[in-house]
Amino acid sequence: MGNQSSCFHPLVAGSSPIIFISPDGEVRCVEDRNCTAADLMIEFPGHAVAFAEEVHGVGRVTPMKADEELRSGQVYLLVQVDRFGLRVSDRQMKVVGVVVQRRSRRRKGKRSGSDKKGFQAEAGKVEMNTGFAGKRVGLQQEWRPVLDTIHEAHSQ
Repeated sequence: MGNQSSCFHPLVAGSSPIIFISPDGEVRCVEDRNCTAADLMIEFPGHAVAFAEEVHGVGRVTPMKADEELRSGQVYLLVQVDRFGLRVSDRQMKVVGVVVQRRSRRRKGKRSGSDKKGFQAEAGKVEMNTGFAGKRVGLQQEWRPVLDTIHEAHSQ
């Protein structure tokens, strides 16, 4: 008991909360100043925390260490442990992009809509079927290293 994000003590007025996107797509806030990635992983077993802006830029999920403190005003993503190192789905990528862009707009002083939409806003939309499941769509070519045999000379 007491390890739920709703049980954390609120911050001093005027400081930004820690925002994370839960596995079900809901955007939630944590008001605890000393919250670590381990606190969220306890609340959501089988999931780990990733930095959403990094996921937004790269498209792949890299986990945070459990003892890393979450910074206020930042956006984090909870992902199943077996999904790390893999590409985020297009729908998840779109939601992360929307939340990250909203946060960057707010830092500039602009305000817009509610952050509570999450994956539900994208649930009614049909994803484009490209016919290439799990493959990137674009002009980037995959890097294929040349595997030549290395011949060693015997010295006597």
